[in-house]
Amino acid sequence: MKTNYLLIIVLAAVSFSITGCFGVSDEFSDLKKIVLDSMDRHYVKKTEFSLGSVSLSMLHGVITLSGDDDVDAEMLGKISDVQVGIYKLNSHAKGGKSNRDFRKIIQCMEDHGWQYTIKNYEPGKLTLLFVDMDSEERAEGICVINLEHNELAIVEAHGDLEGVVDLAIRDEKLSFTLGDVF
Repeated sequence: MKTNYLLIIVLAAVSFSITGCFGVSDEFSDLKKIVLDSMDRHYVKKTEFSLGSVSLSMLHGVITLSGDDDVDAEMLGKISDVQVGIYKLNSHAKGGKSNRDFRKIIQCMEDHGWQYTIKNYEPGKLTLLFVDMDSEERAEGICVINLEHNELAIVEAHGDLEGVVDLAIRDEKLSFTLGDVF
């Protein structure tokens, strides 16, 4: 029995190291640099991690075996990688107000090919959603940027994102009519 646990731990460690699970990709590092350079305030890394295809497949398997929610497992199966960065405001640095930062972030992200789609603003909290489209105008990546008080979170995901949206709509049995818009 102890051998099985040891084997699972070794396999998990190897898969994490192969997929870069603990480190983020150069692409995410570039994205983080775009966001941080566009801000008036200075943030320092609190944590960064990545879930690659092997990690997501293992998580997909756990959800499937647990029988919790088939739709969640199916959605997870359509995502190829997720990268997360959480940053804390440097308390020693001086900087501007966060309400100016979002305009700069949007401009810099659009300059680098990301399409700004959604903004949610509440006092002390800002969330921005960007989509990376391929040449056939299909979403191949999303980026969520969340500024809340003294923390900044950046989440980037790639995969069959249109499939994820389709599943979410199907699962919630959402239907849209023109009357809902106006």
